[in-house]
Amino acid sequence: MLELTEQIAALDRIYTERGRWSRVYATLSPRGHLHRDRHCRTLRPTTILAWLVGLADVSSEEVIALAGWRACGACFPTADMERRRSLPSGVDAFADYMDTHGRR
Repeated sequence: MLELTEQIAALDRIYTERGRWSRVYATLSPRGHLHRDRHCRTLRPTTILAWLVGLADVSSEEVIALAGWRACGACFPTADMERRRSLPSGVDAFADYMDTHGRR
């Protein structure tokens, strides 16, 4: 675990040195949400996240349009949260992860 923590810290330093681009993370659970960063107030220390590199540097509006109800309300706040809850989601990071790792 210490080795992984050190690798993450090294990559975070590069991220900071290069000007911090937008990132998107998904919680790996059947009803997982997308988050803007790993320190969202709605996450627990035990939450497993997947970094969605394909969504690097996309706007919040683009994430909401793609993820619909799966876009975290704390990370991607909008005036019309009630409408957003009814939006379909084009993202299922949990299913993608399970398929990629042959676990479904």
